[in-house]
Amino acid sequence: MLHRHLAADAVGVANATELLVSEDGGPPLPWSLAALRDALQENGESVLDLELRNERAVDQACATERVRLRISVPEVEDLAGVDAAFLTLPDELDERVVDAHVDESRVFVSAARYAGALDEYLVGILIKDGAPGTGEALSFEVFREKYSRALDVLREFPQRPVARAVSGFLRFNLNDFAGGAPNAGIPALDNCAARLTAIAGQPGWCLQAADRGVAGACPADDVTSQILDDWSGATTQAGSKVARLLDRADLGTTSPANAAKCRALALDLSGGEYGEERLLAAARALSGDLTFGSRAKEIVEDAHHP
Repeated sequence: MLHRHLAADAVGVANATELLVSEDGGPPLPWSLAALRDALQENGESVLDLELRNERAVDQACATERVRLRISVPEVEDLAGVDAAFLTLPDELDERVVDAHVDESRVFVSAARYAGALDEYLVGILIKDGAPGTGEALSFEVFREKYSRALDVLREFPQRPVARAVSGFLRFNLNDFAGGAPNAGIPALDNCAARLTAIAGQPGWCLQAADRGVAGACPADDVTSQILDDWSGATTQAGSKVARLLDRADLGTTSPANAAKCRALALDLSGGEYGEERLLAAARALSGDLTFGSRAKEIVEDAHHP
């Protein structure tokens, strides 16, 4: 799926003697690389079924590879319309608000997938918060499916502040702290994500100046907001922050990914003093985590072999 036009030098064909392309269900026809590049630079909505053939000259034996490219490049005006509707959302989300946003975004036809990804995020918030209606009707774990699908689309629009902000919250909730991810443009989120990226042993989070039109205007679920508050409270002593984070990690209503973040942040805030049994218990609970387990294992091992 391509959500933006590709530069000519971004497209190449290798190890193929023939390129056949079926455009929008038509018959497969021989295409040149230049024709393919033109289509990927110009088409707004299109499906290209590529057949790459590599024929051996000696005996005409042929290897074939098939690829489908779905081009869906929204109009800039439609993207801007969807963003404007998103930025007018009230602080308190409910089914009525989300449904109204869906209806308002329908007029921006070319940006339907983009708008749909933002709506998936909003529904995921309702599920995580257990909101009346949606949050009660759907299983709690469905929010992860919603968030994953939303991120698959929105990560393709890093140049749009709304997409970056929502992608930042999505990565935060999914514990996706791969180094080099673009910033969300929301200082509290970016600072915490940068710290978690370092704890996970990944290259640095890309910190940039916040976009004033988005910072503070992007909704988030209650638990995410509470974690950011617990970690960043400037007037709160480190010991109190650690206790609050560990309390939140132990709540049965906290998702496994959020519980792991809480324990990782609590261990980090403890400043290397892991003698307290509760911190060691947190390290043991975290030691099998794919994102933060490496550091937690070191803490447990050091406690056993001081």
